[in-house]
Amino acid sequence: MLEKIKALLGLGGRAEASTADSGSRGSDVASSGVAEVGPASREVLRAALVRLLERTNDDAFVIFDAHGTGKFVQFAGGHREGLRFDLPSQPLDGGEFAKAGALLSEYGIPFEAWDLVGQTELPPETQGSFSADMGRDVERASTAAWRVFVEVYGLQEGFAMAVTEN
Repeated sequence: MLEKIKALLGLGGRAEASTADSGSRGSDVASSGVAEVGPASREVLRAALVRLLERTNDDAFVIFDAHGTGKFVQFAGGHREGLRFDLPSQPLDGGEFAKAGALLSEYGIPFEAWDLVGQTELPPETQGSFSADMGRDVERASTAAWRVFVEVYGLQEGFAMAVTEN
């Protein structure tokens, strides 16, 4: 599953929404993969994760983006795989990285690092991500993601959130 996420996310970057619908999904998600933007809440997170668990396409994901900030949390998975939490290190500054490490350790979500494949520069650049399988536990997954936005990124309920699903 981690390899699928790395491929979808370009080794830790943000995934591009697929325009093809190869599985089921909620009817309120645009087939173009364009993000729906609205006020953030835990319920928005929960609802999108429930829809992710209903999808059967192999490349299913959802990205929760604090609109206009570059700060995000993403999940891959679906009906067969459950939920895979992923917080790449790229959008985190040093203080946020430390906060994320402490917070996500409460959920058993470790930091995993890897070298970029095919890189010719020396020393090789390392990227990484806080990533773990969360099964089908929507409550635990949505709470972890919400806490990243509030406790790591310092945002307050109601910030503009873009939700991109495929």
